[in-house]
Amino acid sequence: MYKTLGLFMVFYLGICIYYYKEFSFHRYFKNFNKVKTFWAPIVLAFAAVVILDVVKTTLLSNGLISIATDMYSITRKNTPLAEAMFGLTTILLQPIAEELFFRKAIIMFDSKRSTLITVIIGLILCGFAHSYMPLGFTVTVIFAVPFAIAYVYSKNVYVPMTAHILYMAYVNLPNIIYDLARISMQ
Repeated sequence: MYKTLGLFMVFYLGICIYYYKEFSFHRYFKNFNKVKTFWAPIVLAFAAVVILDVVKTTLLSNGLISIATDMYSITRKNTPLAEAMFGLTTILLQPIAEELFFRKAIIMFDSKRSTLITVIIGLILCGFAHSYMPLGFTVTVIFAVPFAIAYVYSKNVYVPMTAHILYMAYVNLPNIIYDLARISMQ
């Protein structure tokens, strides 16, 4: 019924459940009053991925990049329930699961060398998780760099998680609102 949406939703929910001990709404909201250590790196990471998105969109729309990125995508039917599930999956579950896995579970802070190596491993795994072609892999890795830097700088997984949630809302919310308006007018 919902094509790949259900599969992605279960996948990201499974990762969130697996790492449930690493996430706490209480700890998350406790960070909200920390401007310098929480919100400043979020703003920088979010601004970086938005700039990268604008550059990518400009390059694609001007035909400078004409090769398909072959990224995995979530398909769904056009129903209000599917749009709600899509929003929940892409705006909340995906960023939470990815940051818990690609940042919190993989990156180690034992030494500068281990941090660098584990950041690179996390970026490579993130690239493979999103695409099966070189260009898509490269785009994903480049987009993941600001989140990795935010995590290494803050050592707080809620920083890249929040920036990732904001970015996914920036990318997906306008389409979800448009789709819901279009569905309601049928």
